Amino acid sequence: CFPDGWIYAQGHGRGDSEGVRLVLTGGRFEIGPVKPITWILCLELPGMEPIHFRTTDLDRCEVKKLSFEHKVVDVEFRRRRWVPRRGQRKTSVGLCLTAPESSFGQNGGVYVPTPLGFDRAPGALESFAASASIEVKHHDEEASSFFKLDDIVLEFGGSFQQQNL
Repeated sequence: CFPDGWIYAQGHGRGDSEGVRLVLTGGRFEIGPVKPITWILCLELPGMEPIHFRTTDLDRCEVKKLSFEHKVVDVEFRRRRWVPRRGQRKTSVGLCLTAPESSFGQNGGVYVPTPLGFDRAPGALESFAASASIEVKHHDEEASSFFKLDDIVLEFGGSFQQQNL
């Protein structure tokens, strides 16, 4: 099933952030009487093992701000009880995505799959001029790394175009 609302972001670094790759997706799925938001974050960072967070694996995602009106997604990912997966460090990731209002498409946006075929209702609006600020905290060393990505894709789809979380 396709979520009734979603966020999608993808980008890679240049210059000082060369080698950084980011994919984020979050969606609200209807599962019986509940509508949880499921998140996946994948990061590749220079000199580090790839970092993956999945709420389906009981990783936690705190949504600090998700606002279509202000074009902001601010989330923090961390492991349940700081339990690292085999071979991974105790790490958390703060991610803030922003994009200028004028950078989003107009006139109904992107067609998306619906039970009746592809349609612009609910549709999605996307920007190719978003920025990402990433903070990776290494709790075993009490150190942080910071990265900035520009000109990445940020998409608000379905009901996430009408809601602020």
